[in-house]
Amino acid sequence: MIEVEKQIIGGEEINTVDAYELWKLLENDSGFDFWINDHISINAYEKGVDYIIDDKEKRIMISLDIAKGAITVGVSGATDLSRKTNLNKIRKYLVECEKEERKRNSSLFSKYETLSKKMENILGGCSFFTILGYTNTLDYTFPIGYEKAKELGRKAYKLSNELGYMVTSAPDVRFGKVNAYHEDILDKIFEDED
Repeated sequence: MIEVEKQIIGGEEINTVDAYELWKLLENDSGFDFWINDHISINAYEKGVDYIIDDKEKRIMISLDIAKGAITVGVSGATDLSRKTNLNKIRKYLVECEKEERKRNSSLFSKYETLSKKMENILGGCSFFTILGYTNTLDYTFPIGYEKAKELGRKAYKLSNELGYMVTSAPDVRFGKVNAYHEDILDKIFEDED
């Protein structure tokens, strides 16, 4: 099987393969230099965008998309059934590598969003309110008593922990300090009350 390596191409880290190693697997009758130059010119691939030349290692690294295209051309030109089967296995392997990469990127993006929310909570850019303070911003027409505020506070605390939001405290003349919750949490809690 061909080795898949991470390389920076077009400013992004992507999966690549060594063009020479692919050429050997394709069992192409033409020489490597002719094959790679022909492949690049016919498909109008751009250096630094679609492939890179690793001068240090003396090799050309191509993206998996280019490799899959070359394999498809190789399969269509192959007359030997076992060669076609082998090339199709390699193509499927490259497709699986791409799927794994997409899953990993999706997971990383999800983690990034979670961290961004946590950082926003820590660094500001959002508002925290006590239960009673939040009702004042909504111009509530009916008063919320101590028991109702306590019940809503428990819900807000639980939801904050479930969603990874920070809970802060605010001074209170009656109790010394009371919990203050992110406005997104309070929006949800009071939305459920309606």
